[in-house]
Amino acid sequence: MRKALLAGVLACSMGCASSRHVIYEPGIGRKINTAWVLNDERAGYVRRFAQTVYVTRHYWDNYEAQMRKVKTISLYDDWIHGWYGGVVYGSKRLEHMGIHDLRPHVLVHELCHVWHSALPPAKRKEFERKWSEAAGFRYGEYEENSREIVENGLVALESSENMMQDVSTVCELVIILQMPNIQVPGVSRPGRSGSEEYNVLFRRDDEKVREKIGLLGNYKFISSEERDFALKELDWK
Repeated sequence: MRKALLAGVLACSMGCASSRHVIYEPGIGRKINTAWVLNDERAGYVRRFAQTVYVTRHYWDNYEAQMRKVKTISLYDDWIHGWYGGVVYGSKRLEHMGIHDLRPHVLVHELCHVWHSALPPAKRKEFERKWSEAAGFRYGEYEENSREIVENGLVALESSENMMQDVSTVCELVIILQMPNIQVPGVSRPGRSGSEEYNVLFRRDDEKVREKIGLLGNYKFISSEERDFALKELDWK
């Protein structure tokens, strides 16, 4: 039995939920707000989330430390109430996580937003300065040109929006590289046959991506073992 996670006070991000919308999940160690999940599907969503937590914890060394930063978990039933709302940009010190797509690497993506926002102010400023130097990219509107994405050392279309997305998409890539059921285009992975393909747009030899993975290791988003594994998978070490 793993250590119990820090239980937090439940708060709704998009309106107040009644107690009937709150489920306590022992396997996760905290309450889950299911106000936006259809009533007849709530139990299934929670079971899927619990399974996601189990799988993610198996692959992600820093999972426990990251999860302790989260005070609220909300499960949504559609894109209108998806995680783009007040979840990522809702507060200076992000303590909320909303999930629609219950796959382990998506959970890690959201956890990395929390971890990023929860860095001590001085350390966060230092991290973002170094990340900005490594990226050498002016974030702004959503970039739909995949060629521009690749040329600027980003790993996904949404990475162009802002630094938070850039950081989390690289975190997501690191865990994807550890999951044997997912193939990464352009990355040679002998002995692995996956059923799902992960759409990344970067060049394996891109120095910017390499530096970003290194920074994630330096600031404890990922462990040194995860950093080294990712670089090896991408043929950098």
